[in-house]
Amino acid sequence: MGEFIPVAMMVQSTLQSNMKAKAEARAQAEVQAQQRAALDRDYAQAEQERQDKLKRSQAAQRAAFAAAGISGDGSGTAAMNSLLTDSEQERSQLAASYQDRLNSLDASNRVNLLRQRENNVNSLFNLAQTGIKTAQKYFPSN
Repeated sequence: MGEFIPVAMMVQSTLQSNMKAKAEARAQAEVQAQQRAALDRDYAQAEQERQDKLKRSQAAQRAAFAAAGISGDGSGTAAMNSLLTDSEQERSQLAASYQDRLNSLDASNRVNLLRQRENNVNSLFNLAQTGIKTAQKYFPSN
């Protein structure tokens, strides 16, 4: 009966550890959601800035053409297409950077989940070992 108290305490400790791990997992999930939301906001803001920059560049180019008496065809169209091409390349770079940051965040989240699971498994394994040792003490096999 003297061994029952340490085993009961171990079970209680394991249960408390599991409850703490679940609370930490919920907190971690909230932090991850906030990080994802911040990443999404940053991307949306950068995309809006890119679009605004393109509009300003196009307006400035049109004004420069009008001041120089250049028509909207030929070299004017080529210059506008160049602005569009540059903006599209910037958009592609923004999207690639966003995807890289998102992949990094997801990888970090997976590592954290694996660590939490490993800690839970280790706690349960330790509890099982203690139970086996106690059982062997009270029910020796001869």
